[in-house]
Amino acid sequence: MSPTTRLLIGLIAGLVAGALLPTINPDASRLIVQAIEPVGILWVNAIRMTVLPMVVSLLVVSIGGSREAKSIGTLGRNAFFVCLAMLLGAAVVAVLIVPPFLSALPLSDASLAALRSNAAGEPVSQGAVTGIASWITGLIPPNPLKSAVDGALLQLVIFTIFFGIALTRVSDEHRVPVIAFFRGVADAMIVIVRWVLAIAPIGVFALAVPLAARAGVAAAGALAYYIVVIGVMCLILIALCTVVAVTIGRVSVRAFLKAAAPAQAVAFSSRSSLASLPALVDGAERLQLPKTVSAFFLPLAVATFRLGAIPAMLVGAMFVARLYGVEVPAPQILGIVLTSILLSFSVPGIPGGSILVMAPILASAGIPAAGIGVLLALDTIPDMFRTMTNVSADFTAAALLSRFRDYKAADT
Repeated sequence: MSPTTRLLIGLIAGLVAGALLPTINPDASRLIVQAIEPVGILWVNAIRMTVLPMVVSLLVVSIGGSREAKSIGTLGRNAFFVCLAMLLGAAVVAVLIVPPFLSALPLSDASLAALRSNAAGEPVSQGAVTGIASWITGLIPPNPLKSAVDGALLQLVIFTIFFGIALTRVSDEHRVPVIAFFRGVADAMIVIVRWVLAIAPIGVFALAVPLAARAGVAAAGALAYYIVVIGVMCLILIALCTVVAVTIGRVSVRAFLKAAAPAQAVAFSSRSSLASLPALVDGAERLQLPKTVSAFFLPLAVATFRLGAIPAMLVGAMFVARLYGVEVPAPQILGIVLTSILLSFSVPGIPGGSILVMAPILASAGIPAAGIGVLLALDTIPDMFRTMTNVSADFTAAALLSRFRDYKAADT
């Protein structure tokens, strides 16, 4: 039985059990929910404990350990700015579309009130809502260690990016041991995550029972609604990627769609950007893109450039907030978006990677992190759309990069 099947069985069993318990015996239902709930919380905490060290170590390795950072020159700089511009564009589109979509989430006021008062055992705290100016000045952490302890992921990520860039300016004698240490930390964290995912059906069941017991049958409709929203969001981004490639990359619609389709099909069916790399390279050759782009950028892009992480994290965070009746003010939405952009470069290459790194994002916004278990159980279909979005963005970025004459001429 596949891990996905086991997760779905755990989710469905938990939803059914949680929905039936109050109808059979309300008093016994409360006792059973109180007994099961700590299991789900422990499982979510097991995920959360790995996120900060995993994200920091992956960022340090990907930035500071890149020898290309000193040698890729113009292509590297152009690739960075193209990817960053696309991520920002995706974030803007997501912010404009996602809140209205999720405001129509089919949950009654009574269900929301029940979830709000008992958010999987976690007190929901909005915290002090600061102004934009205070939020901006707080981006640079005066004490990175305190940011780590407080779970301030955005500030910690910003410090880590500076640290990784600084490592590229250090001699190999001192840089290599540091990179080796963080690579070991990253590998160890991924091993722990795999252990946690091995017992995911139990954790998901323990999270689904209280959810269904409090929200009733409306919870199932809300979960289906989440899948539809993230699928629609990804399709919109894929369409926009095609428009950008045609208008700015100056590739014909027919040629682009024909060249990108095989890679998109592989990505959708395999849920792996890396598995689509051969099809991406073949598509780049069909479009006669520079070999420099297909040989350097595409392998780097499938490993680090994940446009699909933007809708995954924003939709996921806003969905869980709506599910538990938590209001997310504009500054916190901005923080979620910017953190998603930075984290998209360090999402671990494992199933549900975009969901796993969301725990500190939810916590910093006062959103119950227990919702991660539900999102992870539902992640099969959203992951298909996310991966196809990633690959489409890789191909679009490659088409845009081919417009720069300086290194395009180097291939001739």
